[in-house]
Amino acid sequence: MNMTDNRNERDDTHFESKKDSEGGLAVSRRRLLTAIGLGGTALASAGLLRGTEALAGHTVNHFVYGGGPGNGLGGSCHDTVKKYGAAGDGTTDDQPAWSAAIAALANGGDLCVPPGVYRIGSNLLIPSHITLIFANGAKLAPDTGAAVTIEGGVRAAPTHIFSGAGVILGLSRTEAVYPEWWGAAGNGSTDDTAAFRLALAAAGRLTILEGRQFLIGNVDLIGKRVSGSGTIVKLSTAECAFHAKGDGTVIEGLKFQGRPVSGQPHVDIKLGDGARNIRIHGCTFRSPIYSAVAGAIDSSLPGGGDYAQQTEGVILSGNLFQGYVRPLYLYSVSNITITGNLIRDSLYDGIRLRENDGFCLIDGNQFINIGDPSWPDNQTRDAIDTYWSGKDLTITNNIVDTTAYIGFDLKGVAPNGSYNSSRVIVANNQIYRTRYDGIKISFGSEDPLAPHAAFYNVTGNIVHECNQNNKDGNGSVGNAGILLLKVKHANVTDNFVFSNYGRGIFVNNPKSLADSGGDVEHKNKFIRISGNMCVNNGQAKSVSNSSGILSLGTGYLIVSENICENDPGYPNYNMQGVGLNISSAGTGFTNYKNAIVRDNICRNNVNYQIILTGADGLTVFEGNVQEGTNAAYRPWHHQRTRYSGSAIPAASDGAFRSGDIIYNIAATRTRNISHWQCVGDGAPGTWRAFGCGWGTTAERPALAASDAGYQYMDTNLNKTILWDGTAWLGI
Repeated sequence: MNMTDNRNERDDTHFESKKDSEGGLAVSRRRLLTAIGLGGTALASAGLLRGTEALAGHTVNHFVYGGGPGNGLGGSCHDTVKKYGAAGDGTTDDQPAWSAAIAALANGGDLCVPPGVYRIGSNLLIPSHITLIFANGAKLAPDTGAAVTIEGGVRAAPTHIFSGAGVILGLSRTEAVYPEWWGAAGNGSTDDTAAFRLALAAAGRLTILEGRQFLIGNVDLIGKRVSGSGTIVKLSTAECAFHAKGDGTVIEGLKFQGRPVSGQPHVDIKLGDGARNIRIHGCTFRSPIYSAVAGAIDSSLPGGGDYAQQTEGVILSGNLFQGYVRPLYLYSVSNITITGNLIRDSLYDGIRLRENDGFCLIDGNQFINIGDPSWPDNQTRDAIDTYWSGKDLTITNNIVDTTAYIGFDLKGVAPNGSYNSSRVIVANNQIYRTRYDGIKISFGSEDPLAPHAAFYNVTGNIVHECNQNNKDGNGSVGNAGILLLKVKHANVTDNFVFSNYGRGIFVNNPKSLADSGGDVEHKNKFIRISGNMCVNNGQAKSVSNSSGILSLGTGYLIVSENICENDPGYPNYNMQGVGLNISSAGTGFTNYKNAIVRDNICRNNVNYQIILTGADGLTVFEGNVQEGTNAAYRPWHHQRTRYSGSAIPAASDGAFRSGDIIYNIAATRTRNISHWQCVGDGAPGTWRAFGCGWGTTAERPALAASDAGYQYMDTNLNKTILWDGTAWLGI
C-alpha cells in the first residue's frame, strides 16, 4: 500500500516538473484540490478557477497553489520573502526582510510569499516591476498606521491574503482583484460589507466569481469597476447594496438578489448625488425589494427629494430586471440611456422618471407583465411612467406585452409645475395588451394654467389589443390606443392602431373653458394626425361611440391620409362605430375655421364613416373616400361637393350645404363669374358669386340676387364697382 502511494506521489512530482504553455510549472489536479480545500473543490468542479485565472491573465500553476519543498510554492519559485529573513509568524516585524527582498529584485521579477502571516510594521512600497505570488495560507498584515502600496501585480487564489489593521493600496496592475483577499466569505449569509470596503479602498476594480454570494450594504463605488458573474445580496437593513458615486463607476455581469423587505428606500444600486458616467451592463436583478436602480429616493420621504447635483450620464444596457415594485426609479438623473434590457413582472411601473430628468433615450427594451393586475391601490402600473420635466426624451423600438395600466404614460409637467417637457419622440414601439391606453400624453397636472406638453412626435408605433378593461363591454369607452390631452405642436403619424377595445386615436377636449385655463383657442392645438391605420377599435357596449380617430375641441388640426375601417381579418371585428369623428367645438369654446380634413379613407365602420360636428370650424374638407353605412349622409357627414353649371341651383335640385361650389361653364367677358359658393344651408341654399368682368357702362351684365359679390371694371367710369344683389355700389 505504501509502495503504491509512493509511486503515485512520484507520478505527481514528475507531472509538476513539466512546463505549462506559458512557461510556468503545471500543477496536478490532486495537489490543486488539496491546496485550495473543500470549498475550492466545488469551484474547480464548476470550472470556475479556470475562469478566475483567465480573468487574471494567467494559468493556474503551483506558483500560486503551492507544493514545493519547504515553502508551499513549488521548486521553481526561487525568490521568496523567507529567503531574505521574513519570519511569517504574525509577531515579528517582517518589513525589513520584505525591503531586502525588494532591493534584491532591482531588475524585476516574481517575489513569492509562502504560507504564513507577515506582519508589516511600517510603510512598504512594492514597485511596479515586481509581481507578488501568494501561496495558499499566506497573509500580508500591515499594522495600524502602516500602508502597503502594491504598484506591481498580484497573483493569488480567491482566499484571504490581506489582514491586519493597516491598509493595502495600489493594485492598479492586477487584472483580477477579489473581495476574498480581504476576508469576504462569499457564502450569502456572512456580512461581507467590511471586506468590500477594504477591497474598494485598495483597488480600482473587483472581480466577483460565479457561485459566490456576497451579503453587503451601503458600499460606496466611487469611480470603481465591479464585474464578474457572482451574486450580490443586499442587507435588509441597508438602503442599497452599492451606492454609485464619483465619475466612471462600472457594474457589469453581476447577479443581484436582495433579501425580502418592503417599502422605501430599498434598492440594489443607488445612483449618487452628482455622480457622473455610470455604466450598469449585463446584470441580472431579481430582488424582492422596491427598486433595482434608483436616483433620489421618493421625494415623499425625508432626504429623498431632488439631488443638489443631478446624476449625469447613466447607461443601463443588456440587463434583466425581474420582480421589484418599480425596477428603475430615476429621480434627478439626466443624460440617461436605457437600452436592450428585459423588464418583467414588476408590481408597479417598469421605468419611472421623475423630477428633473432630461436627455433620455429608452430604446430596444422589452416590458413583460408590468404591474400587479389585482389592483390593491391606485398606483400606476405602466411600462414607462413619467412626470418628466427635461428636454429630449426618445422612446423607440421597445416591446410592451401586458401592463396593468398604460403602456407609456407621459405626463409633461413636473409635480411642482415649474417645468414642462418638450421635444419628445415616441417611435417604432410595439404595445400590446394594456389595461388602459397604449400611449397617453398629457400635461399631467390638475392646474388648468399648467403648460401644454409640446413638440411630441408619435410615429410608426404598433398599438394592438389595448384597453383590455373595455373588453366584452366593460369599463369606459374613453380609453384609446393613443390618447392626447392638452398637447400642442404634435405629430401623430404612420401608426398602426388596431383591435383595441377603446377608441383608436383620441385627442381629448377639456370639459369647459375654465378647465382649459381660459384658453379660448382650445386645450389641444396645432396637431397633425396623418397616415395612420385605425382598424377594428371599439367595444360591443359602445360601438356608436367607438371611433377610429376622434378629435374634440382641437384647434388648428390636420387630419389627412388616414385609413379607418373594420376588417374581418383581425380581432375585434365590427366594433369600430365611426371612422373619423371630428368636432371643432367644446363646451364654452368658440368654433374656429382652422381644421383640414382631407384624403382619408373610411370604410365599413358600423354607424358612420365620417362625422363632422361644428362644421364651420373646417377650412378644408376634401378628397375623403367613404364606403359603408351613412357614407353619403348629407349634413356634414361627407365632403363638400363640387358641381359645374351656368347658374345657381333651383329649389327642385335639393338641399345644399355651406361650402358647396358650382363652377360657371358659361362665363363671358362682361359676366365673368368664375363660381358660386353656398354660404347658407338650404334648398337650394344661399349662394354668393365670385368673379370680375370689365367693359363699358352699357355692357354691364344683368345680374340676379345670387350674383352678389361680383365686381365689374367700368371703363367709362374708370373704376371697379360691386354688385350687392340689388344694385351697383361705387357709381
